[in-house]
Amino acid sequence: YSSFDYVRKYQIDHLKIAQPLVDRAMQEPDRAAAISAIMGLGRALGIGVIAAGVETEEQRVLLSSMGSHSEAQGFYFSEPVPADRALALLRQGKLRPTETETLTAA
Repeated sequence: YSSFDYVRKYQIDHLKIAQPLVDRAMQEPDRAAAISAIMGLGRALGIGVIAAGVETEEQRVLLSSMGSHSEAQGFYFSEPVPADRALALLRQGKLRPTETETLTAA
């Protein structure tokens, strides 16, 4: 049995690349190759790809250099903010809140 069958069976619309894979991709070529393969699978199946845990410009550049329309999330773009503040940032077209608007660890 193949778990890839479940991608179509359950109408998956996004694949998510785990933060540890993104974190080690700069130092370990096999991790970068795995990310590229996941992006290729998403492209071939016509589903989105989200990379989690993007924390540096280098990680962002690596992901975008793989030539796929993927999305990313992580501290590179914004620290956690309350839902109402996130909505305001999106309406303003900003990704990064000011330092006073970020949350401290709870």
